[in-house]
Amino acid sequence: MIKVGILDDDKVYVADKDAKKVFDTSVDGYALNTILGLNKKYAFECVTMFVLETLTGEKFGGIISNLLRHTDGKFIRPMTSVLLEFKQGVKMYFPNKDREDIVYLDTTCIMFGNGTNGPAIRIDKDLNGGFSYGGGAFGNEKLVGSENGEFKVKKMEVFILE
Repeated sequence: MIKVGILDDDKVYVADKDAKKVFDTSVDGYALNTILGLNKKYAFECVTMFVLETLTGEKFGGIISNLLRHTDGKFIRPMTSVLLEFKQGVKMYFPNKDREDIVYLDTTCIMFGNGTNGPAIRIDKDLNGGFSYGGGAFGNEKLVGSENGEFKVKKMEVFILE
């Protein structure tokens, strides 16, 4: 197992693979199209981890068993997916077995884990804000403290595990 530094001091044991940071808003800017462009550089089979920190200090993200890519206007269910919440350690949420609505990505947003009220994570195309809702595909609590689930992104990073 290796340790991957995520958003400063947090450490997460990820896998027996090398993690490579392939996107960082502080370097690459705040544009979803840059993340969509990763499929030109890396194999689809790469395990992908994305993490973000909000302006109010919440940290969360996800791991999926393939590269983040355009999902052609629909939700997909990768072979493996985990919702991560970094709060006094790492809390992991696994999707309900009967749910197919795990990842959605197009030029307008990233959504992770759909639900009745909305996705566990929804990040807008400018990567500067979004929403978090509880329940749904991962059975998670809302990942942010705001009453309506809205958040502003301070930093977002994407890693691939090769």
